[in-house]
Amino acid sequence: MSGTKLYYPILLIALVLAGCQQKPAEEKAEPATLTAERSGPVISVTPTTFDFGRMNQNDSQNTEILIKNVGTDSLHIHNIIATCGCTVISLQTRVIGPGKSTVLGIHFDSKHLSGHQNKTVIIESDDSENPQFDIAITADVHLPIQTNPQKHFLSNRSIPLGEPWTEQITFFTEDVPVLLIEVVEYDAEAFNVKIENGIDGDSQASIMTVAIQPDLVARSYSDIIRLKTNVKLMPRMDISVLAIVLGDLKVDKNLVNFGLVEPGQLLDYTVTVIPTSTPVDFKVTGATIDFPDLTVEVKEIRPNEETRVHVTGKAVPADHPDAKNSSRIRGTLHISTDLGTQPEIKVPVMYLLKK
Repeated sequence: MSGTKLYYPILLIALVLAGCQQKPAEEKAEPATLTAERSGPVISVTPTTFDFGRMNQNDSQNTEILIKNVGTDSLHIHNIIATCGCTVISLQTRVIGPGKSTVLGIHFDSKHLSGHQNKTVIIESDDSENPQFDIAITADVHLPIQTNPQKHFLSNRSIPLGEPWTEQITFFTEDVPVLLIEVVEYDAEAFNVKIENGIDGDSQASIMTVAIQPDLVARSYSDIIRLKTNVKLMPRMDISVLAIVLGDLKVDKNLVNFGLVEPGQLLDYTVTVIPTSTPVDFKVTGATIDFPDLTVEVKEIRPNEETRVHVTGKAVPADHPDAKNSSRIRGTLHISTDLGTQPEIKVPVMYLLKK
């Protein structure tokens, strides 16, 4: 009897302890459905950063970003901003229901970029806590041939007639053991171009020297120097060059810009020809303009001091052939003089035609 009395209390205690151990497990059981993160529209972006990695200049790549609404109300995408013209975005829909998602496409074009790039895509929505969500975009753009200066453009700041002008560009590559560059095409009447490969004993470096010819008359000279290389990813290079040679005369307006005009609108502009610095005997002998519906008139105000060229006429009509391809209408005002060193002064003329 004593053994039976002891058995029942022990069994009862064991059952009580087993019930205590099972109760917390029941309390931790997860619900059958997940609740929203918080009330209202809530934006979730995956991934929040993207690295395109190493890519060559002028190459492009694409990626997709998932935008999900983890809130209780519809999410409205107000705007998506790319902080760089190298990035183009596309979006499937701007209204995302609760629990739904959409895809944001990102197209990255390295264009003329080089080196490490940090760009941002900004998503503006009606998420009250995250009205502006930033996606970081990175890339390492490989430039097959690097230049110093980096821009492929050479220009002077206007030099007096007869003075020399010389500029240089240095080229460097890691893509080939020996860099070879040669000149293919340029205006030899205005410029003198020389290439030296393997400078200072460095087989991966070259230098280009550009100078103006010594017998130029006073005016602007522009050209594109075309180069050929042995680098597979950059077999051709174009270098723009501009040289402004100042003579004894100058104009008060280097550009005649009528701005934004209506088709057929009356146009009126005056360009004044004056000595550059010291007095000089000169005469403007005439002027023409290769521009539709514009005429010019020359009027000498003070001999050897001031001559005015008056440009008048009408803007072209909307159906004019020059306006079909572009709203930017361009031409040139040609001013003739009796100076042998400066027989002509050219002034660009333009306007934007409102459509």
